[in-house]
Amino acid sequence: RDSSQDKSIIEEDSYNVGDLGSVKYKGKFYVFIDPDGDGIYTITVTKALGFQSHYTFTNGNCGDFSCKEDIVGLPCSDPMAFDDRFLSATLSDTTILACFGTCVSDGTCDDVSIDGLKIDQNLFTLRPTLVNDYTNITFDENTINQEKQIVVINSVGQIFHSTDVQNEITYQMDTTQYPSGIYFLSVKTDKKMLTKKFVVQK
Repeated sequence: RDSSQDKSIIEEDSYNVGDLGSVKYKGKFYVFIDPDGDGIYTITVTKALGFQSHYTFTNGNCGDFSCKEDIVGLPCSDPMAFDDRFLSATLSDTTILACFGTCVSDGTCDDVSIDGLKIDQNLFTLRPTLVNDYTNITFDENTINQEKQIVVINSVGQIFHSTDVQNEITYQMDTTQYPSGIYFLSVKTDKKMLTKKFVVQK
């Protein structure tokens, strides 16, 4: 669970980037800390009155954004800005209560679901996410024997691929016929779901 409050700056050289969740803004790094060990991480940043910006959370320090939270299609994401979150103009001290990968805004970070399906961040991994001719979907070992529905849509909602798989650890998806652009891949089981974004670049 992550929360942030608009207060003071942590200098760039004050910790080892990559060991902890972090944010970089205008050359300075800000680190999430959990001083009492309760699993709630906080970050404190000072900004000018009226500051507004898109922002996101990452699980580590990844140059290709593969560790960025996936909130595609959720109400707190802005599809016109890489599905980042948006902080509207701050007119006073502002506290943001957020949960990685969800739009929960009260800090509870309970399990979140869409249409009765739990969003499971571990349901699958997708590599690579910058794609030319194929990408690999690797399923969580706990779901290998379950039937899974795979659907790929483009940025305007057209379905490019739909199939059901079972008893497979990895599914290789052919993208040779996909035009360059942004795509969203969803995997659903009878109880869980997850959507990830990938980019086809020819």
